[in-house]
Amino acid sequence: MRAKRTALNFLSTTGLTVVVTVAGFVATPLLIDWLGAEKFGAFRAAQDWLGHLMIIELGIGGALLPTLAQAVLKGRDNVKAVLTAGTWAYVRVAVRAGVVGAILLLSITRLIPVSGETASDLRVGFAIGLAALLVLPLTPFRLLMESRQRGYIVNFITAGQNLLIIGLALWFASEGLGITGQFTANLVGVLTFSLVLAAMGFKYVVGPSTDSRDAANAIKSLSGPNFVVSICGRLMYTIDNIVVTLFLGPIALVPFFLTQRLANVALTQLQAVGNAAWAALAEIHFQGHKDLFVERLLELTKIVGVLAGALLVPIAAYNPQFIELWVGSENYAGQAITILASLNAAFLALASLWGWAATGTGHINLLVLPSIAATAINLGLTLALVPAIGPVGALIGTTTGHLLVNVWRLPIIIDSAFGKFSGTVFRFLAALGAMCAIYFVVLYKLSSSVGALSWVGLLLHLAGSALLFLGIAWFLLFTTADRERARTLLKGARGSA
Repeated sequence: MRAKRTALNFLSTTGLTVVVTVAGFVATPLLIDWLGAEKFGAFRAAQDWLGHLMIIELGIGGALLPTLAQAVLKGRDNVKAVLTAGTWAYVRVAVRAGVVGAILLLSITRLIPVSGETASDLRVGFAIGLAALLVLPLTPFRLLMESRQRGYIVNFITAGQNLLIIGLALWFASEGLGITGQFTANLVGVLTFSLVLAAMGFKYVVGPSTDSRDAANAIKSLSGPNFVVSICGRLMYTIDNIVVTLFLGPIALVPFFLTQRLANVALTQLQAVGNAAWAALAEIHFQGHKDLFVERLLELTKIVGVLAGALLVPIAAYNPQFIELWVGSENYAGQAITILASLNAAFLALASLWGWAATGTGHINLLVLPSIAATAINLGLTLALVPAIGPVGALIGTTTGHLLVNVWRLPIIIDSAFGKFSGTVFRFLAALGAMCAIYFVVLYKLSSSVGALSWVGLLLHLAGSALLFLGIAWFLLFTTADRERARTLLKGARGSA
């Protein structure tokens, strides 16, 4: 049952993301045209600033995940107690975030330097964006669905939300509503998504429950380490756009953002593996099956690593052709940014998977020191390099943080918490890295020799390259036992379809 639900969660994410991604790619050139580069870049940077407000969450979401996973195994009355405690915790978060958001609103045009005509539009739009804080207390209902291994339900609702946002964003942009219209579209989508999930989880807040004070104490005990890891994660992975905008302006952000877009879409798919599997892993852990936990985590690591190679190596080779077809070569920020974005996506996909293993089982404290170290390296290099060499400096900082900390340290941490893991992982990553490097050289030469491609030609090259990589990896990187287990998972996925 765990395998079927995990497969269904992943396949639903993959299928629905394809639909939403295609819609997003179609919409982006239209939005740039209707909004203009400055407003498009300013909106992206303002969204990142709003995202950083969630630092004030203080790690509550991460603390709720293992607490809810345990409560689901114990029964509905325990679930209600955790939901009650979590909802009140998020009420306090919403109040704190509102106060800080009001301060940000007063200084937003200094944080995002724009022309006088755009400044008022940015202020009004940002104020509308702050209104989304009203639904923060409903967050535990989404976490509940994921803890019950019902991530596929969240995926369907999220897909509907994103399509609604894209449709409204296009409509409002075509009507000349600018940044204000973009934030309004987002607000409508967020409200709809949150209310639907809350309605589906309402049955868990009626009837008897255990004392919510115990749940509140459990959340509080985990929220401190989660807060540190959360704030480091946000600084590690979302500070780039803000730094580029601050030093170089919102117009410079546009090609930087667009050049990374295809790699970031691939990253979403890769992270979906961990998102789909964490609740099943947590269940295995809480039932005391330590060896099985490590075995499954090794399998998932190999799956994520091979999928990363299959998706990101072709993207690194063919991204120039993609950008030229999509938004024009003037919006391509260079091969260095393409390669670094692809590397960072692969590293982050693996780090996220390993992080889920610790977070979902209540071992978040083990991630605190590595998170601080990686973030300090990234932030220091980003602030030093962006003014000196441009946007590529931000990605150099992220890559360095991964290589010096995450890639080698996180597997060793898993050793200490769960059992022997790192030796097999390091051997696998070394073989995978060598294969990816050779494959990229071959593909890059091929992509350079074919010249301009049509959309059909580009899709055929990308798909063919990915499938060939998977075929080679199937025989070179997977053992016989790995291949047999993969066949079992695929049968489970078909059985749950």
